[in-house]
Amino acid sequence: MSRPRLISLALSPYNDFARWSLDRSGVEYDEERKPLVLHAIASRRVGGKGTTPVLVTEEETIADSADISEWADRHSPSPGALYPDGEQGANAKLLVKHFADDLGTQTRPLFWSSLIEDLTLANRLWSQGLSDRGARAQPWILRLSKPVVKRSLNIKKDTVETATPRIREIFDEVAEHLERHRHLTGDEITAADLSFAAMAAPGLMPDEGHPTDYPELSELSEPVADAMRELRAHPAGKYALHMYREERAA
Repeated sequence: MSRPRLISLALSPYNDFARWSLDRSGVEYDEERKPLVLHAIASRRVGGKGTTPVLVTEEETIADSADISEWADRHSPSPGALYPDGEQGANAKLLVKHFADDLGTQTRPLFWSSLIEDLTLANRLWSQGLSDRGARAQPWILRLSKPVVKRSLNIKKDTVETATPRIREIFDEVAEHLERHRHLTGDEITAADLSFAAMAAPGLMPDEGHPTDYPELSELSEPVADAMRELRAHPAGKYALHMYREERAA
């Protein structure tokens, strides 16, 4: 039986949520990282929607990070850890959707609002894990696709001012959850915790545990760096960093 193939990008919270779910579930797979923009072609070639992550198995193609997470849990040697039966599992699914829809959509443009103005840094980050051929192509792709990236991520002059308060609102919600429970749905880590940490990552740039080597804060624009310092100091930000440091690296 062949191993599943994960078609992925380096700097995507959605890709890392899928990757982390597979890793934590003990599912072996082969990852194929693609250059930005060319990932859309690779996705469609295997039956995806032009986005990543896409998991290609012998039985099906799964083109959504939440669906990949649930598939990983079902195919785990110990199924039910990420999505337990009953209310806890139902809550985990709701939170996974919430973080995907409302958090990842804000942390990505916050990070990219600095990155898009420094294509040398962007190329250094996006080239991680690519084949030699992909790494050679990435600088040209980034230069040509800058307008497309800005439009697709809705990056504007006021992105830092608009995204940061929305991220902080969700961080406040998470902090309230953590005041009542050890983790987001109870005493055990579920997909909700993985999803929160993954979607928060572009706004925190974890320096431990993340499969991407993020830059130093000093390499980003000052407004973005200041926003990230504030988010790192938030109790929910500290929890996400803890998840990467203690659970992702394990």
